[in-house]
This record gives sequence, C-alpha cells and structure tokens, in this order.
Amino acid sequence: MNTLLVQNVRPATQNDVEQMAKIYNRSFPEHIMVQRGLLNNPDYLSKHIQNPDEHWVVEGENGIIRGVAALAISPPVGLGEIERVCVDRQQRGRGLAQHLCRFLVNEAVNFGLGFVEAFARGDQPGMQRTFEKLGFKVYGVAPRFEVIHDGRVVREQFVHMGLELKPETIDTQNMLLIQEAAELYRLINK
Repeated sequence: MNTLLVQNVRPATQNDVEQMAKIYNRSFPEHIMVQRGLLNNPDYLSKHIQNPDEHWVVEGENGIIRGVAALAISPPVGLGEIERVCVDRQQRGRGLAQHLCRFLVNEAVNFGLGFVEAFARGDQPGMQRTFEKLGFKVYGVAPRFEVIHDGRVVREQFVHMGLELKPETIDTQNMLLIQEAAELYRLINK
C-alpha cells in the first residue's frame, strides 16, 4: 500500500474550485449534491470555501488535486462535522481520505471543538474504516431511507460516527437517557 504524507493536505483556495468540482463530478456522481449540480459546480464551491464556518481542504501535489473534504463547525456548541470527503477514483486505497480527515480533526482541535462527527454511508465500509482508524466510534446506524430525486428513488443509509476531543463534553452525571440510548452508551464506552 502506497501511503502519502499529510503535508500534501492544505486549505482549499479559490484556485482549487475547478479541480474540486471535477473530482466530485467524476468520482462521486451518485452523491445527491452532485446530481443536483452543487458539489460539481465551481461557483457553489467558491461560496462555501469562503464561509468561515466551513473549512475545506484538498490533497495533492504538483498542482494536481487528488482529494477534497470539509469540516463544518458550530463554534458556539463546540461541534464539528467532517463532510464531503471525496478522493479521485484513480487515487483510492492510498490513504488520502485518512490524511484529509486527520488534517480536519487537527483543525477541530485547534478550534477548541469538543466533538467531531461524521456520517459515513452504509455502502462505504472504506470510509467507515477511515474514521475508525482516526478513533471515531460508531454511535448509531440510521435505518435505510429513500428520497425521490429527479423522478427516481435514491436509497441511503448512514453510519453515525463521532470522535470526542474533550472528555468533559459528555455530562454523565446529569444525562437522562431512555433505555435503548443508555444501553448503547454503555456498549460504546466499554
């Protein structure tokens, strides 16, 4: 397995949006935001990389971008979500997604966030393993759901994963949980 250096990950710039859009278009065409012309639209990406609550990063070398991801943050509540992770199809299996996500976890630490979450699709075990290698725990699996998009049914299922950055963010003394939540909490904290 050919691994890459984390130093190839950097914040995205306006000069990157064309390549970012192309990567989403060719390597993640099943994503509903690609099908709706958003993630593969340079104007859409340009607006989002300017949002101070979204931190977009790219991975690449010699001017060629091979992967992209974002960290959406909610500073008032200390929460971040890693989202929109996409690696060029020809570059998969080389650890790029893990490098992108590790960079974003480090960003979350630098922002003082207490928790980072991710929703990995149920049909993407590689992405689930990527988050697991970074210390994320599975917090739940959403039932499969269906949406109608452009006249056809799109089926989705997500694995909710999270990484606690500050242990004090879970108030176990005052937490009131229904039985199923309490059992799951005990299981994930063994």
